[in-house]
Amino acid sequence: SGNAVPRWYIGFLGDCPPANRAGRKPQNLYILPGGIAEVFTASPGSDIIICKTRTGLFRLSLECRAQILPVYVFGANDFFYNLVNVSGNTSGPTSNGSDGGRGGLLSFISRRLRATITLFWGRFGLPIPYAPRVCMVIGKPLEIPTNKNWGLAEIEQLRNAYIDEMKLIFNKYKTAAGRPNVELEVR
Repeated sequence: SGNAVPRWYIGFLGDCPPANRAGRKPQNLYILPGGIAEVFTASPGSDIIICKTRTGLFRLSLECRAQILPVYVFGANDFFYNLVNVSGNTSGPTSNGSDGGRGGLLSFISRRLRATITLFWGRFGLPIPYAPRVCMVIGKPLEIPTNKNWGLAEIEQLRNAYIDEMKLIFNKYKTAAGRPNVELEVR
């Protein structure tokens, strides 16, 4: 949903070295596929996902043979404003780190720390969230190829299947979620 609320669960069905570097054996993993760039696009009323150029999560899914379950949260961007998008900028950081001059330093620091650093506020200018209408919708699990010799073509196929399923569930449920006139923007 182009926001700070993750929309993917990955169920690890076996041992997965990349996921277990911290010594844990996760059963489910909740990941924001757009990463820090997606957080910097979040602003009330926006419906943006960033995954056209993202491959890491799809690669991890194939490597671990983990199923991806697309999830979209309508209204998840409506809890807070953030410093980068206060003036309506929803372009977010680009692949080279530029975000049109807004939040460039915050974006740069966030990527280096691998944690989002931004100022945010809600009601009364305080870190008290607004109370938006929120609706979570869940798509169909994506099929993971059975061959162990996967490559870029399989990564792109999985990413395209994810984008297609996200668009499908968005369009199917946007009226019920109270957002009948919006479109999902995929970057």
